[in-house]
Amino acid sequence: ASGTAVVKSGTLFNGDSLIGGSFAFTDKNAGTNKTVTVSGVTFGNVSSTGNYALTYTDNTSSTITRANLTVTANAVTKTYDGTLTASGSGTVGTLAGVGDVVNSAGSQAFLDKNAGTGKAVRASGVTIKDASNADVTGNYLISYVDNTAGVINRAALEVTTSSVTKTYDGTLSAAGTAVVRSGTLFTGDSLSGGSFAFTDKNQGVGNKTVTVSGVTVG
Repeated sequence: ASGTAVVKSGTLFNGDSLIGGSFAFTDKNAGTNKTVTVSGVTFGNVSSTGNYALTYTDNTSSTITRANLTVTANAVTKTYDGTLTASGSGTVGTLAGVGDVVNSAGSQAFLDKNAGTGKAVRASGVTIKDASNADVTGNYLISYVDNTAGVINRAALEVTTSSVTKTYDGTLSAAGTAVVRSGTLFTGDSLSGGSFAFTDKNQGVGNKTVTVSGVTVG
């Protein structure tokens, strides 16, 4: 601790002054109403040293503020999977405490799940421990900085239609339902709409082709 010795009780007489001293917190963790000890104070007028019965009293109203710590997310590239999940963890800045190390590097997540470039990725969950393995995360004011260079590539999805049966009407019209042929339709996503048509208008069984287009994913 960096302190200044002051008189708590008694009188420091004209021409006498306090100098120096050693100051130390009784615990290292951030907080208010912290105790600071003092010792080794001397007098500016050396000849006055023997004139005072010097005693020391701790200060109990000192403060240790939390150290600033920046954690910067790293860019992630993945294929769309319907979730916000992102691999890896953030990059932790310089730790202030002697002997402090990263206990948990935490995790990362996209801020939205949809395909695109320039996607924001945010880190979270970093914890810090000291040399005795005590959790000292509370001694840091952690700021998480987003990375805006993430990429979510589109997932491949092949769509077909269920079999269509109708009575001949002289047209190519077909009333179909879009279904997934290959790829994965992830949880919460669904197919809707679409345009369906026979490739020829004539009667036939089991060998008629139906095309599909215009399907959307909700």
